[in-house]
Amino acid sequence: MTRRTTSTSTRLHRVSTEYGDVVLNEATGAYWHLNASASRIVAVLESGGTVQDAVADLVATYGIEEGMARRDIEAVAQRLRDLGVL
Repeated sequence: MTRRTTSTSTRLHRVSTEYGDVVLNEATGAYWHLNASASRIVAVLESGGTVQDAVADLVATYGIEEGMARRDIEAVAQRLRDLGVL
């Protein structure tokens, strides 16, 4: 484990592993695994970054097209919001 963040208001815990992040909702016991790119997206957004910041990060890291990065980020962010993780 390399990093642990906690949101006390929702009792969410995020732990980074070599396989990506795992997010646990302590109140419900539900958990989710984030792959490496989803972990990067969450890290940027949690630190106050914008979707554009996350796009730039994925483009620089993975060498993908900006449009593809934006679609992926918006899909990941919406799913995480639906789950109450973000």
